[in-house]
Amino acid sequence: MGVQRPQDNSVIDLSTQGYDCLKLEYCPNSDLFDLVRNIMRTGEAEKRPFVLGLPLSRYLIRKVADVIGHMHHNVGLAHLDIKVENILFDQDYTPKLCDFGFSYDIKAKIFEQQGTQGYMAPELNYGYSQRGYDGQLADIFALAVTFFILVFGIPPFHRTDDSDVYYKIFHQFTNEDKVLKFIRLHPATKANKDFLIDQDHSCDAHAKEHARQTHHFIEMIMAMVSPNPSRRPQSIIELFESFEFMRPNPLYDISDDEARSQLRNLISKHRQTANK
Repeated sequence: MGVQRPQDNSVIDLSTQGYDCLKLEYCPNSDLFDLVRNIMRTGEAEKRPFVLGLPLSRYLIRKVADVIGHMHHNVGLAHLDIKVENILFDQDYTPKLCDFGFSYDIKAKIFEQQGTQGYMAPELNYGYSQRGYDGQLADIFALAVTFFILVFGIPPFHRTDDSDVYYKIFHQFTNEDKVLKFIRLHPATKANKDFLIDQDHSCDAHAKEHARQTHHFIEMIMAMVSPNPSRRPQSIIELFESFEFMRPNPLYDISDDEARSQLRNLISKHRQTANK
């Protein structure tokens, strides 16, 4: 199932010689985890936000959100294991979402802990077997973690409770300065805090817009990882409608062909480096 909405032949059920199996599309160009990790290892990110560059980051975020929205609203399933390792690149460098082993009816309360540690929403830590949880809102939480790694190259936190000081940073501030306080404190942003906080003093219009987009992105992620599920965006539709970062932006929006070209160049470059 691709980030472009799934085609009928993406997943084929087979029953042959007494065995049930799935035939899945082959994606030979690794995954988003390896791509981000390789860029961070080589130092190309230069301690900046948007380690893949702002246009490509926006493209991937909007495309992944779009397919999760399709899965929720049209297919009627929650994925329950969204993560950077589960976004693959096919032979044409088109991103594809994989691993639907935990997927669940979007309308049902879920009473089992599903997902990967570090991506699981806090309601999956305690009491889920009695109260159950909403798979759609758990997906929105995991999507935020995936987006954060895509943009900054590191996880936003390791545990989703207040014993993790980095998770606490996401929700301990409630006033209008919460994004600025986050930038000063979180390791993903504090190395660049002067650039990100003093955006209005920059004479470089491109740098000011880049910093502004970073602020919009952090504001969206803070909402998506709220400890209270009712305070998160309640759907992917709301995510697109309510947050500036998700809206079309002619300065940074790129076509499918341009995105695939950039991905081809990045992945090929790091493949060649690894083979030396």
